[in-house]
Amino acid sequence: MGGHTRINGVLLIYLHRLPNVDNLKAEVAVIEQWLKHWQAGDPDVDGKPPNHAAHPAHAALVRASQHPSTNTPEEDDHITLAICSEDGWKKDPSESRALVHIYSRNQKPKDGYEGYKLHGVKRNGFSSPTVKDAIKEALDSELPQGTS
Repeated sequence: MGGHTRINGVLLIYLHRLPNVDNLKAEVAVIEQWLKHWQAGDPDVDGKPPNHAAHPAHAALVRASQHPSTNTPEEDDHITLAICSEDGWKKDPSESRALVHIYSRNQKPKDGYEGYKLHGVKRNGFSSPTVKDAIKEALDSELPQGTS
């Protein structure tokens, strides 16, 4: 269902069914651009810096591919990622300390990276059997060639 790859040493995990290859390539490229900003400590669209408990990123879990917001209809379409530091990833269960929305230009990943918003910083443990199974399944399957 999902899959994984590494981008500049950061483990990228898709926890859900992968989009078609062209959309996946575009999303991974947008995530790669975002990751450069996150690792550099660049602020989000509201001027908030990366959460120190999830910085630098060691693992990024794609919770949802490009989609409209379910909570705020006026928000641009985005990719949702849960970010883990190395310490957070090594915990049992692993935990994220940042949830981000990554925006694409024109709300289309093929148009490139636009910006990101730090959506939440509360502790999110990956303890449910469903999420643990999704992570294991994604780690057992690499993303298709040419997507990273």
